[in-house]
Amino acid sequence: MLKGFEDNQIYYDIDTSLILNEDGKEQKYCYEVRFNTPYTTSKNLEPILQVDLKRSFGVEAHLYKEEVLCFIIKDIKNIDSLRSRHQGTSSSLNKTNKEKFIYGHSLNRTLGLLNRLTIPLINESAYGDRKVDIVFPADLNVREPNALIEYLREIGFEIEKERRLIKVIRVTNH
Repeated sequence: MLKGFEDNQIYYDIDTSLILNEDGKEQKYCYEVRFNTPYTTSKNLEPILQVDLKRSFGVEAHLYKEEVLCFIIKDIKNIDSLRSRHQGTSSSLNKTNKEKFIYGHSLNRTLGLLNRLTIPLINESAYGDRKVDIVFPADLNVREPNALIEYLREIGFEIEKERRLIKVIRVTNH
């Protein structure tokens, strides 16, 4: 994951030899860049990161605005029933946990925690800052798009599939 981007906003168009070793097992890298001077905009950072990614991994990454298919939350019919009753914030979303929940986070942060789908999940409702509690069925896999969207609709979310212009990163080695 790249700070400020969900996995569903990063597209990889690279030779599989970069991500698979000789045994066919996936190779993962942790890439972190630290600067002594403050860079405040992506325009300052982008040329430096471009050169470093090419030198270190032989890949290029480009930031675009692209129109992609998204799940759009239009409204929530019974938002008051989701109002948080917790002082702090906590969440448990691991598929092996018996209890799955998100407590006390704003709706926008809650959607950030759930936005691990292949299609971006965008909030266009009027409730972005509203603190909510959501309890999920124990057998629900929150990373499975159809199951998650179906459950959110069951608890009152009005969700449509529509195209939106969003920031994406495309990583290539061509």
